[in-house]
Amino acid sequence: MTLTDPPAPRSAELVVRELDHQVLADVSTWTDADYRLTDRTRAKLRAAVPANTLRAYERWWTAAAAWCVAEGRIALPMTAETLTEWVRTLTDTVSARTGRPLSVASLDQAVAAVHAEAVFDGMPGAWSATTAPSSPTPAAPAASPRS
Repeated sequence: MTLTDPPAPRSAELVVRELDHQVLADVSTWTDADYRLTDRTRAKLRAAVPANTLRAYERWWTAAAAWCVAEGRIALPMTAETLTEWVRTLTDTVSARTGRPLSVASLDQAVAAVHAEAVFDGMPGAWSATTAPSSPTPAAPAASPRS
């Protein structure tokens, strides 16, 4: 295979992440355990988020869930496509406080709120912004045991 050759087609069962057509991970052999967080881990993650941030996340999550209901979409687990559509609608929203379009920081916080809700709720594979829940992407490497 040369650099100009197209990548070989993959079977539906093989889920991979690719970089320059090089298979980095075959996640077809991962089990449910690879996509789950324990209750203890979720509790520690929630406890690590400051109270003001949790309140902001709650406001964003409430808005996202309401939008999903109005649009006939599923809020949890939220697909990448649903999240993208919701964020696109937010780009058309004017802040009641400033009278200007929502800032990039506000949009980032809205996305983080959806992510946090999925993690706190124990959704399998949370977060996978590039795939549906049936084909999650690998998580970031675990921190060292001293963390």
